[in-house]
Amino acid sequence: MANNSLSRSVPSQLGDLSWLTVLDLSFNSLTGSLPDSLRNLRSLQNLSLGSNSISGALTDRLLAGLTPLQSVVLSHNNFSGALPDSLWYLSELRVIDVSGNKCCWSPVQLIWTLATHSPLISFKS
Repeated sequence: MANNSLSRSVPSQLGDLSWLTVLDLSFNSLTGSLPDSLRNLRSLQNLSLGSNSISGALTDRLLAGLTPLQSVVLSHNNFSGALPDSLWYLSELRVIDVSGNKCCWSPVQLIWTLATHSPLISFKS
């Protein structure tokens, strides 16, 4: 569903697709915050929401149960606030890209946190 000129917010109904392993909504015109229903995507391995206008903060409530996540691309949106602690405990996570957001995430803090929690995670800037 990437690069399809989708607009409005991320539909909460996506949370009903519990079998989904890849969700790529990048390069659209999505706005608003992420629906809490995405926490039901218990099989999700790759989440790509880059290059939209999604706002709000990422929450522990949303990410804590997404244990299969291997890649999270949230670049070039309007996310704000600190990254939730639960992100650092996703044992399968290998790639995280949060560049180009309205937040206080410094690359040095991210690299240090990633290195101390999971040495296999790479930081993409």
